[in-house]
Amino acid sequence: MRKWATVSVSSVALSAIAWTGAWFFIAQKSAAALDKWIEDEKSRDRFWTCASRRTEGFPFQLQLRCHKPSFTSPTGPVQSGVAQRLMAKIDVTSPFQMGFQIEGPLELITRSGAASIRWDSFIGSIRTRTATPDISVSAQGVLVNEVSADLSSWARARASEVAIRVQPSPDRAPGSDAQLLTTSLDGMSAAPLDAFFGSADPFRTTLSAIILNAGSASSGSFSERLDRWSESGGRVQIGSLTAEKGASRLDASGDLALDDRRRPLGKLSVRVTGVQPILARLNLPSAPLAIEGLLRGSGNRGGASLLENRTLPLELRAGRLYIGPLRTPIVIPPLI
Repeated sequence: MRKWATVSVSSVALSAIAWTGAWFFIAQKSAAALDKWIEDEKSRDRFWTCASRRTEGFPFQLQLRCHKPSFTSPTGPVQSGVAQRLMAKIDVTSPFQMGFQIEGPLELITRSGAASIRWDSFIGSIRTRTATPDISVSAQGVLVNEVSADLSSWARARASEVAIRVQPSPDRAPGSDAQLLTTSLDGMSAAPLDAFFGSADPFRTTLSAIILNAGSASSGSFSERLDRWSESGGRVQIGSLTAEKGASRLDASGDLALDDRRRPLGKLSVRVTGVQPILARLNLPSAPLAIEGLLRGSGNRGGASLLENRTLPLELRAGRLYIGPLRTPIVIPPLI
């Protein structure tokens, strides 16, 4: 009996030592991976800091905590940002999946101005079983709390939920550099959107798109990566785009790329309802009549009502928006 008791105690002790060793090994590997990622990001002109970094959570979790995590990207559309806290965790039994949460506010400086954003919750996950990680984030109760004068029209903008996921495209061959992007934004209210749609109803939009040749833009400044992606034949295949607010709704699909001035280029099939007030705000009083003639092959009968529940051919070309062969006054600016 004593022999078996001794064996049992020894087994427990060895298991505890092995588990402890595994925890510290994973902790060391995770810290090294984070340091490498921060170093790799420098080649993309993004510089991250994780102040007061602590690793804890023994024995069943690995937890990483940062105070005031921040980044700078001098050439990017968002030039800097700092949040209050970051907490990431990995279960020892699932080392290829990391969950994280961020505490706000998030102070951002963009090319258009500065903003302070708050939220009720901000969580995400990163799965790394493949060469291309599967990254998802979700935020609830988002509020643009403070903005600079340049962004004053977006003050107090809010959304009930924002979700983004980027993952390897499941219907493409491994290594094809195709990524599936899905986004959703629900319950958004903002003064510019209310003015555009002529409605104070909440705004909602969803997107499902495949980004081709995503891996071709792995280093350099934001503009260099954008150019390299475009030159390699990079395209965005929009499987489904929806946007709705009040009585207005848009459904679209199609292919987009960039021209030599970094302006969106491509064709979309768009189905719209409730467009009359929007056309008026876009200063397109004659467009419904011209489009009516294209759709019916006849004179002006019915105006914008003929656009309801019809699929329209839209084209972005040379910095302009075309509806069929009709060039509209809408100018498409470069991304950067």
